[in-house]
Amino acid sequence: ERLDWQDAYPSLRVSNRGIGSDTTLGILARLDDVEAQSPRAVALMAGINDISIGRSTDEIIETYAELLDELSHRLPDTALVVTCVLPVTAAHSIDNADVQALNVRLQPLCKEKGVAYVDVYSEFCDADGDLSAALASDNVHPNISGYLVWLQALDTALSGALM
Repeated sequence: ERLDWQDAYPSLRVSNRGIGSDTTLGILARLDDVEAQSPRAVALMAGINDISIGRSTDEIIETYAELLDELSHRLPDTALVVTCVLPVTAAHSIDNADVQALNVRLQPLCKEKGVAYVDVYSEFCDADGDLSAALASDNVHPNISGYLVWLQALDTALSGALM
């Protein structure tokens, strides 16, 4: 929601479905809208808000599995890319151990489902393992420098689907 993705990919038609404070359950509930657009690629980063409302790693992974299955079923010719959940700053109420626990389960889930996984977690960490102030706009969201790190990784993961 915080980046103009159309500006990031000016030669493509981009539909940003990011909604602040959304969860994997919210995304799952809105798949009809995604399907209706017949995208060539779907890039997904979700889970931090699930953690913040107290959903367990098991619950989040279960929803992610359903989400990836639904996307694959509804959009079989669409490239799917999942980005790891990013760390938060030390000032945030979420413990990065919970974020890492989710990512540890998310990567093999993506492999099992045949979905590309982008891991930029360590690139966003400071020396203490928290979200680097140089890449953060607040305690959880990237700033423009952080988005550039993410975009570079996405470009690599999406290049085959979009070129």
